[in-house]
Amino acid sequence: MTFGASIEANTVGCTVAAANSTTARVLVVSGLSNAGKSKYCDWLQREKGFEHVDTDRGGIDRFGLRSAWDKLERQYFATSLIEQATQRGRRIAIDWSYPPNDHCLEMIRALGNAGASTWFLYADPAAARRSFIAREQGLLADFDRQAAQIAQRLESIRVIYGSRFVKTLGRDGRRMSPSKIFERMYPDLTKGPHAR
Repeated sequence: MTFGASIEANTVGCTVAAANSTTARVLVVSGLSNAGKSKYCDWLQREKGFEHVDTDRGGIDRFGLRSAWDKLERQYFATSLIEQATQRGRRIAIDWSYPPNDHCLEMIRALGNAGASTWFLYADPAAARRSFIAREQGLLADFDRQAAQIAQRLESIRVIYGSRFVKTLGRDGRRMSPSKIFERMYPDLTKGPHAR
């Protein structure tokens, strides 16, 4: 394992590598639609110098990661993707909203095992649905389908992500700010001489 990754065992016996956020060069941000993934990754790009790879908007191809991403999808081999991404010189934030099926969860495990820092941003489903409707982008049926899939697999998702499962939108509609999410992900960089 690279980039300071360590193994965390969960309660059902499977293991997930959890790269140390401070040393990991690749961050993978997933979660429920309207939990704030894209807004957070945009903020990381603007405020912290990350490159934002938005998988929903052609980011994998635009950043030249297609062959490595396809290998991850076919073989659950993420090392090539991590190596290619880290050669860019800047930290990478991959914004990936996936259906929580066995295939995609195995891809997340592979990314963590290869040294990516994987995080899941969660939102109160009713508040996220209200936000989705107000945003007027996308199909409500797609949101409802993803929300139902996440609800069905929520405990497995919590186990896979462990302390990297963060609720960013409460029932009352209040959101965790990007700077607070960053403090949660990068506590070593938000205190002392490294803070910016």
